[in-house]
Amino acid sequence: MKKKLFKYLFICLSVFLYIFLFLIASGYFRHYFAKKNCNPPSWISWADPSYYRGLGQAKIKRFHDNSKEKAFEIAKDELAKNIAQAIITSYKERVKLESTISTLDEAEVIAEVKSLMEHQKGGFARGGDWTNHCKRLYYVNLVYYRDFAHDHLHKAAEQLPDRPIKQILLQGTDQLIKAQREARTRYLIDRANQTLETNSNDIPSYMDRALYYLDLREYQKAIADYSKVIELDPKYSIAWNMRGYTHQEFGHYDLAIQDYTQAIKLDPGSAAENYFNRGLCYNETGNYKKAILDFSETIRRNPNWPNPYYDRGRAYYENGQYNKAIADNTRAIELNPKYVEAYNNRGFDYEKLGQYDKAIEDYNRALEINPRYVEAHINLGNIHFYRKEYDQAKSNYNHAIELDAKALEAILNLGNVYSALGNYEKAIENYSKALQINPNYADAYYNRGNKYDELGKCDQAISDYSRAIELNPKFFLAHNNRGVSRLHQRRFEEAIKDFNQAIKINPQDANPYFNRANASIGLGRLDQAISDLNTALKLDPIKTEVYISRAQCYLAMGRYNLAWADFDRALELNPRQPNIYMSRGNAHYRHKHYEQAIADFAKALELEPDNEEYLNSLAWVYATCPLAEFRNGSKAMELAQKACERTDWKIAGLLDTLAAAYAEMANFEKALDYQQKAIELAGSEKEKEDFKLRLQLYQAGRPFREIPQK
Repeated sequence: MKKKLFKYLFICLSVFLYIFLFLIASGYFRHYFAKKNCNPPSWISWADPSYYRGLGQAKIKRFHDNSKEKAFEIAKDELAKNIAQAIITSYKERVKLESTISTLDEAEVIAEVKSLMEHQKGGFARGGDWTNHCKRLYYVNLVYYRDFAHDHLHKAAEQLPDRPIKQILLQGTDQLIKAQREARTRYLIDRANQTLETNSNDIPSYMDRALYYLDLREYQKAIADYSKVIELDPKYSIAWNMRGYTHQEFGHYDLAIQDYTQAIKLDPGSAAENYFNRGLCYNETGNYKKAILDFSETIRRNPNWPNPYYDRGRAYYENGQYNKAIADNTRAIELNPKYVEAYNNRGFDYEKLGQYDKAIEDYNRALEINPRYVEAHINLGNIHFYRKEYDQAKSNYNHAIELDAKALEAILNLGNVYSALGNYEKAIENYSKALQINPNYADAYYNRGNKYDELGKCDQAISDYSRAIELNPKFFLAHNNRGVSRLHQRRFEEAIKDFNQAIKINPQDANPYFNRANASIGLGRLDQAISDLNTALKLDPIKTEVYISRAQCYLAMGRYNLAWADFDRALELNPRQPNIYMSRGNAHYRHKHYEQAIADFAKALELEPDNEEYLNSLAWVYATCPLAEFRNGSKAMELAQKACERTDWKIAGLLDTLAAAYAEMANFEKALDYQQKAIELAGSEKEKEDFKLRLQLYQAGRPFREIPQK
């Protein structure tokens, strides 16, 4: 009986103990005492597994924290050394550095970098942030995630004090990340080599090594490895695809298209990326219709991928289908609201349709998403430049250059702004800066040549045009403008050769025909000139200067009715163009039509009242006309004096006219004074001899009368 009772008691105690332990394990007591706002007895804590779990987590956390700090100590040393080496490398490579530092000692630089990393307060803003960036940089670099690491190092550098070491660090960033990535990749290549030494037919190792070579941009080696895989397994579609991608990266688009086509043939149900990449290659080769087909197939297979919409939009743009391009970029933005490039390209599309406000809105939206997006700054500047809002354009281009000191398009276009503002020296400075960055930039040579030509530096202009042509033999404008510079030097035969080449490149442009006609006029080949001028007018019937040149040819050939008809036609096309009145006025004057000449000169002056050439031409007729009824000495003096004032009394021809005006007024004392000054400023011996002949007339008390020569 006792045994039986003891047995039942043991069972009851066991059940009670199991229930008690279950309640503890489930956290019942912990929750109970928590409701009562008091701590459980220690004996309950000891029995609670969560207590031990918490202890374990705490130990793990302490271990993790200690390890992390230890890791950072190592990271700090390693990072400081790497940064210092990048700083020193950049310093050595930099040709000119505005700095008081004459030498850089590696130990000193390392010490300074480590000091900055430890610095938490004072000295510069957000020092702690810099340290955190360095920490993140170290851990990120452990997995070689280049772009993120690059970003953090830039952020770190930007928060440094404004001193030379900051500039050097920023320059060394790319070198640092590139060196670390390359070292890691070389190590992986060595491992693949070891595998292939034991098994020369190991396809995975060839594929891996090819990928590493691709990462290092050693395209030929990558292509060789993919080709080996194809040799081992001709039906391995991924190898065809990857070789195609490598050809694409190498710029061999036709070969890439062949490989992508074979990959698709081997695996018709292949991923959309194959069609997408082939479409990209078609875009690069200018085969936009095929590109559109491939992007459309990509979209069919993956309708929620924004990239093919964006790139099909590019193809539509190049194909002149701007509305379709807008639709595709809009869809890309719907799928990815932060697709900066899509906003930028849609801005391009709106520009082509003349919807500049919408274009500006898109460029600004792109910059809201990414304020450092250089291309959007440049595109905004281009619109402002087109609208002649030069200050805003200048601001946009300067902002782009601040973000990227090597933004060639921004530097070139900033030069164009200075050119439009008449600051040719500053324009040339910008074009030269672009050429320092890229000595093979044909557009910069061309633009600088234009400014040299406008400054009368024809030899330098011809040199720049020649270099542009050397870089781009089909550069139509460079051929044409080199001919114009040679025309200015009266090197007519050489100019004609340039115009011939320009016409060969682009026979549908009127300008080289017009310019070749002017060269023929210089050589006295008037019939040939008329033929070229007629061709120019067929290509561009509203080009007024062609009518003027043809009118002058007709005058020289004695075909007066045709000449006056051409002048009249030019004025019909552009009645507010003063140089047309000047050209017709000069023609009337040479033909002794003094009344008509005075009327045309006066009209030109009415349209442009401060032009010294127009002032001088009218003053000259009033002062020297052989017919007394058209002379007016006081008017001549007033006009000539205004012209001299506008040119600071430094132009010999204007002083000569003023002297003639005073002689017409019989004020020979002033006539002699201004004529003597004109002689002193004369630019050539012939001009000086002409001025001296008039001086002798004034000394004899006689005014000058000019008999115009046809």
